[in-house]
Amino acid sequence: MRAFRECDLDLVSAAVDGELNDAERAGLDSHLAVCPECRDEYLEMWRASKLCSNLPMVSVPPDLTREIRQELVRKVASTKPQPTKESFWRGWFCTPQVRLSFASGICLLLLGFGAAWLYRPQRDVPISGYSLVAEADEEIAGLDLVIRYDPESSSLGKVGLSEISRGFLMKADTKNGTLRVSMACSKGMRLTRSEPILKIPIQFHGEVRRETLSLQSVRAYRIDGSEVLLNLETIPMPPASNGGKDTAA
Repeated sequence: MRAFRECDLDLVSAAVDGELNDAERAGLDSHLAVCPECRDEYLEMWRASKLCSNLPMVSVPPDLTREIRQELVRKVASTKPQPTKESFWRGWFCTPQVRLSFASGICLLLLGFGAAWLYRPQRDVPISGYSLVAEADEEIAGLDLVIRYDPESSSLGKVGLSEISRGFLMKADTKNGTLRVSMACSKGMRLTRSEPILKIPIQFHGEVRRETLSLQSVRAYRIDGSEVLLNLETIPMPPASNGGKDTAA
């Protein structure tokens, strides 16, 4: 139900069109009796409505819709922006063969960059020395090692036994780029890769670079003096950190 408000022209127009219910119409009539402005508006609207309703109906020409549609098409076509002339490179690149070749070239370029990155020269990594890890299927009672290094670019520090090989007596001799190490104990010991048996400090001369010691000879013995197969490997040790000073001997 529409609430009546004084001087509501929308309500007056709805009354002319017959859209009010009885209560709304009664409220509007009470207002029109005391409001000459709304009453004049009501009369003007009522006269215009009656005039329009008395006009004869005019039939629409059968081709009016078609003519309007054609006119709209002409208007749209006249205002449609002209396509810009396609450049040679754009048309050439849009061909399937060129697109495939371009994509293949990009893939090869990426593969080339990847290969270059994988096989780039390794940066020099500072190290403080090497640890030697050994592994054998049997207990070891003696070791003789011959290790080569470059005396012009590096020098070796004092070779030390690790915790796992404290039961061995060791003698190490460094001369002319060769390190000879002899180890022996009174009973056989099991060696595993869990801990190194030796630690070899190294100091490089000039520019720091990574160098791998060369194992020239490795001989291992049982308690009875017979030889046994031993796997030995050198592992680089990072610089010792102690207030920025290397503590390797």
